[in-house]
Amino acid sequence: MTLGEKLYTLRTKQTMTQEQLAEKLQVSRQSISKWESDATRPDLGKLKFLAEFYQISLDKLLDEDVDIFSEETSSDLNQNTNCVANNQGNADASANPAFTNGASHYDTFHNDSCSASGVSPETIENITSEILQKNHQTWKRTAIGFGTACLALTVALIVVTVSFSARLNTLSDQIAQKSAPVYVNDDSDYISEQDTYFQNYNATADSVSDDGKNLHVKFTAVLKNYQDNTTLTMQLQNTSDQSNIPITFTCENGTYTGFADLPINTDTYTTTACIDTDGSKQTVTLSEYETLSVLGLTDWQPNVEIVGNQFDNLSRTNFGDLNLSCQQAAFVSNISDAEFQVVYNDTPLYTYSLTPDNLESLAEACTESYIQYNFKVPKDSDADDYIIKFRWYNSFLKQYITYETQNNWTFNTTDSENAVNILFNSDTDIDSSSHPEKITFSTKP
Repeated sequence: MTLGEKLYTLRTKQTMTQEQLAEKLQVSRQSISKWESDATRPDLGKLKFLAEFYQISLDKLLDEDVDIFSEETSSDLNQNTNCVANNQGNADASANPAFTNGASHYDTFHNDSCSASGVSPETIENITSEILQKNHQTWKRTAIGFGTACLALTVALIVVTVSFSARLNTLSDQIAQKSAPVYVNDDSDYISEQDTYFQNYNATADSVSDDGKNLHVKFTAVLKNYQDNTTLTMQLQNTSDQSNIPITFTCENGTYTGFADLPINTDTYTTTACIDTDGSKQTVTLSEYETLSVLGLTDWQPNVEIVGNQFDNLSRTNFGDLNLSCQQAAFVSNISDAEFQVVYNDTPLYTYSLTPDNLESLAEACTESYIQYNFKVPKDSDADDYIIKFRWYNSFLKQYITYETQNNWTFNTTDSENAVNILFNSDTDIDSSSHPEKITFSTKP
């Protein structure tokens, strides 16, 4: 029976909430939750106070081979339960000094009404004395370690305290073996799981397969705390079909590295990591506020908006400005042969090829390029017959990428407010009506 399972059962037997116990211990509720789920362990001081409060020996609390709720110990535990319940009722009004340092900690146990439940003051005195003796032995062993020059005194102390030392060593070994594999900050209520466990995490495009169908993605991670036997694995889950792709990492000088081959398309993935230290596992959600976009690892992801569209009824000319920007300015250097086109009944009405100056201006962060356009609209044309295309060549992917949408532009109107619209936007947080209805990949224009 694990320590967390014991702490959970002992608390629920007292009908206490995690918040109530956390207030008495002066820790956060998250700390209680992590203790009870075996994600972390209380320090030795907190363990002693918990053992006192639940009236159970520290040995039985920490020894996973001992089931404190077996028939052998159930009568003692029930007796202790009544005692602790009385303590709880009397301590709530005074913030329960049994969980604070100082003389009041012991006075509380001497002055409560436990004797009425079958636990005598002498028994409480013995428990307190035993804990103080073990605490004293801990400091004594520390002094021995640092006082190796005093060999005679060290030998004498070891002989006198051999029985206590053996038991204390057993408890220390158990605590060391069950220590949490990763760093946890009890005050990290508003910090993501990734920031809690990872010092650094990146996913980058490494290369493209020879057939141009898959992107070889490199994942690197640095844990905030790890041991020589700590392993890291990840799982990518496709947000569309829920299929999974496992990733195994190798570690060199504290940096974990893994690879995955992902199809070149518009799919996105959620990422979950598993940190395993000698069987003690921690699951971590990475990038919980965004998904991994395959296209976002190497493409500029452009946005196109029409601004100030005007229509001349006499000449049937449509004119205005195209406002062009992009999500990933760092990848503009991969882009060439970019072309914007308006097609009506398979007939191009307007075509504009981006110049090097247009692309250069987009390479700077948070910049936009304004392009004037005009074209004549056929008589009795229906907006459903218009198709707007934006195509470019990505030299890293060695692919032509085409955004395409239909009936997403208002024609034949003199009302500029009705004509203003976002034609393409690669940001998935924007209203879906602005997304390309169709995205295609091809090795030819």
